[in-house]
Amino acid sequence: MLKRKSICILALMLILSMVFTACTDNEVADSGNTPTKEPSKTGSEATEPPAAAEPDKIRVFYVTAGAEIPEDYDFADNPILNELAKLANVEITEAVVPPWSDVITKYNLMMSGGNICDVVHYNDPTSMVNDGKNGAYVELTDMINQSPVLTERYSTYMEQLKADDGNIYAVRSLPVDGDVNDAFFTRYDVLQDLGYTEIPSTLDEWIDAMRKLKEKYPDAIPYTSMDNLHYCEFVFNAYGITGRGNGWQMYFGDIIHNFENPMYKEAIETYKLMLEEGLMDPEFVTSKRQDFDDKRYNKKVLVNQQNAAVCMVFAGRFMDNGIAEARPVVCQWPIVDDPRVDSNAVYEGSLPLGNHGVAIASTSKEKEASLRFIEALLSEEAEILTTWGIEGEDYTVENGQKVPDPDKKTVKMVYNMLFGYNSRASIEGLFENNLGKIKSVDGASDEELDAYRKLCWNQFDKVYADAQSVPMRPIKFITLEPDTASRAIEAQNEALTIAIRAMRGDISMEDFEVQASAFLEKYKFITDEYNEKLPAARVKAGLTD
Repeated sequence: MLKRKSICILALMLILSMVFTACTDNEVADSGNTPTKEPSKTGSEATEPPAAAEPDKIRVFYVTAGAEIPEDYDFADNPILNELAKLANVEITEAVVPPWSDVITKYNLMMSGGNICDVVHYNDPTSMVNDGKNGAYVELTDMINQSPVLTERYSTYMEQLKADDGNIYAVRSLPVDGDVNDAFFTRYDVLQDLGYTEIPSTLDEWIDAMRKLKEKYPDAIPYTSMDNLHYCEFVFNAYGITGRGNGWQMYFGDIIHNFENPMYKEAIETYKLMLEEGLMDPEFVTSKRQDFDDKRYNKKVLVNQQNAAVCMVFAGRFMDNGIAEARPVVCQWPIVDDPRVDSNAVYEGSLPLGNHGVAIASTSKEKEASLRFIEALLSEEAEILTTWGIEGEDYTVENGQKVPDPDKKTVKMVYNMLFGYNSRASIEGLFENNLGKIKSVDGASDEELDAYRKLCWNQFDKVYADAQSVPMRPIKFITLEPDTASRAIEAQNEALTIAIRAMRGDISMEDFEVQASAFLEKYKFITDEYNEKLPAARVKAGLTD
């Protein structure tokens, strides 16, 4: 009897257990008010993942930063952009991408028309801040703080992102880890032709090299620049005069106008010497871009100014123009040995955030999707995509190293906007592409290319170390009042005229001193405003007194 009772109790417990289990399964399977029985699933069907959410649709405005784009390129539907959209789970329904020469007009038309794309990329952060203040863009502080991706990328740059009202209207391109904004390269093949086995280091040595070049090749142009002294910083920088000699600079902790620099007259005298000896292009003031480039390709120009990233990959341009023997190598500035030269005025220091901004329109109905797209642009996957392209199509991996296909012309750099375009990884990829071009055009051996690779990177590392050897320039974070900024443009044009006339010998050095003194008195209020705003700029630069 006891045995039968035990069996009955066990059977009853089993039945109750099945009843409760069935109720629980039904509640999990259907959260509605009326529980329904779902058919059981077996095999692969039981582990099938939930269906992915449909991509949100967004419109984007972006700029090309001057990259070469094929005529038939689809800015809304292409391999790299499609991969980025997939990462963000968005669909790009429209891409507004103006010609590089017409960017300002098209951006302003979009702003004035009010039909602003969900995501906007533009290369003028000042305009973006002003438009943000006027309500065009979402304030991003909370989004950044709540986004692991944006927090990781921007936590140390929050002060730099802030407008003067304390708000953040756009994220900016990250400081590149492989560039120097002002540098120059030499034709190492030309130096070798002149008998050099080492690159000149002092200004006097460079001038001697120019003399040797002119003696051997009378038609050569050792040094040239473009209109308005563009790419004419070589001598000014050697004397610690930042820029083209017509603006404001840091000088031992203060901000001065270039004319106040005690080395200015020495720099002018050096330019005059180079012009008198035919070492400097007599058309240095008037050459337009095409003429300037033609001279660089065909006149054995010895000193060629560019940012360091472009210096590293300029060989490809020479190959494309049939100059097979060209071997450009980036060089260190030939700093004059004088205690009056402030190294902080010569070298740029750690780079701040760049001048490309990405914002979300306040009118966007897809703000979360827009944020996901920005996060995708900043992802590690995006860094690889926008530097190397797609594995198996744009590059292969051999022995753990990415090997680019030199014949593949995928447009990818355009989407590198938030990585600042010129990261060391992107330079490495383009540099290896150039080696492929040199081998194809010039037939260079692997041994020669290995030696050239080693020389280029040794030089680049020196130039980059020089740039990083001083603090960041706080002057970068000063925005003059609108009226002052307008007068500053006027002042720079006036200073440019005075400087050019002095360089060409149109006026004596005595006349230059008189005109420079009058100029400094006339525009003293600009220098004063710079220095009034310097303490706050030092905070943004991460400097403390």
